[in-house]
Amino acid sequence: MKKILVLFAIIAITFGSTPLWASESELIENRNKMLQEARASVPQISVQDLYKMIEEGQEFVLIDVRDPDEIPNGIVEYENSYQISRGKVEFAAPSRFAKDDPIIVMCLTGGRSSFASQALHDMGYTNVKNVQGGITRWLRAGYPITNPLGSLVSD
Repeated sequence: MKKILVLFAIIAITFGSTPLWASESELIENRNKMLQEARASVPQISVQDLYKMIEEGQEFVLIDVRDPDEIPNGIVEYENSYQISRGKVEFAAPSRFAKDDPIIVMCLTGGRSSFASQALHDMGYTNVKNVQGGITRWLRAGYPITNPLGSLVSD
C-alpha cells in the first residue's frame, strides 16, 4: 500500500509540476509581448532628450516608478519630480496631474515605466512619454544623480 501511495505521489509531482514550467515560459512570452505593446503605445525619449529638457528648463512632470527601496540608490534631480511606485501611479495621478500635463516616466531599465506610461495614456493623459533604458542608461551616459550622500556623476 505504501508503494502505491509513493508511486501516486511521484506521478502527481511529475505531472503536476510540468504545467508550471510550461506556464512560466508562457508568462515570460506574454510579458515580452505586453512590453512591446506598451512601448508602442506611447512616445519614447532617450536619456539625452531628458537631460536636454532639464538643462533647457522645460516644464514637465517627471515620475520615477521604481519601488521605494530603489530610490536611495539615486534619482534624477528635477524640481517637479515624483517617486510613485509602478502599482500606485494609476491611483495617484488623478489627484496630482492634469490630463494635458507633459509627463515623463522612468524606472530602472524602462520596463515598468513603459507599463506605467501606457496606463496613464489609457487613462486619458495626452502628453506622456517614457524614458528608454531608465536610470541605468542615464548613469551609463554619465548624467548626474542625487542620493542621500549628495550629487554624484558616473564615470
